[in-house]
Amino acid sequence: MRHLQFRLSGRQVLIALQALLIASAAFAGAVQAGSWSALGSGYAITTDWQGVDVPVGTVVTATAGTTDESVGQHGYAVFLWHYELNASIMFASENSTLWSNGTTYYHNDKKTSLTVYFSADTRTLTDEGEWGVQALFYDVHGKLRGDSGIIKIKATSVTVIPEVMSTLIVALVGSALLTAAINGHARLERKKM
Repeated sequence: MRHLQFRLSGRQVLIALQALLIASAAFAGAVQAGSWSALGSGYAITTDWQGVDVPVGTVVTATAGTTDESVGQHGYAVFLWHYELNASIMFASENSTLWSNGTTYYHNDKKTSLTVYFSADTRTLTDEGEWGVQALFYDVHGKLRGDSGIIKIKATSVTVIPEVMSTLIVALVGSALLTAAINGHARLERKKM
């Protein structure tokens, strides 16, 4: 009877390990998402595909933000989509207006909350390779006030398995092998009895 209780306990442990492996692989993908921490400089940018490979032909939206009042109230942003990072600019947006939805950013150095103004641009990544996107922020007079810097985006073939999926597959196969080994050991123990 004790052997049977141990076996059930082992299965419960295996199920918990499988759930943990799946959750950790999903969490690893979520942690790579873009960050607004650069708003401390006054300018930031992220995409809806930040931190993961993008299949060629996918629509990607870049969202830029600024806390610079001279830009936010009457200025505009220009998005530059670089192919092979600095090699060439494939797309440049028109003057994209900025808006605020009431979001604020607490600036530690200034000890105050600043209104965040957003702008967005959407493009289809047409070629496989390293892409980058940046936002340039201009005031109402057309004077460049700030640059978000370039963030990387990797466009891959639709046949390439993204890194997070590879990790998940390895975790699931390893978990399945471990389960089979423990079940096989339990069968051998039963035959010995």
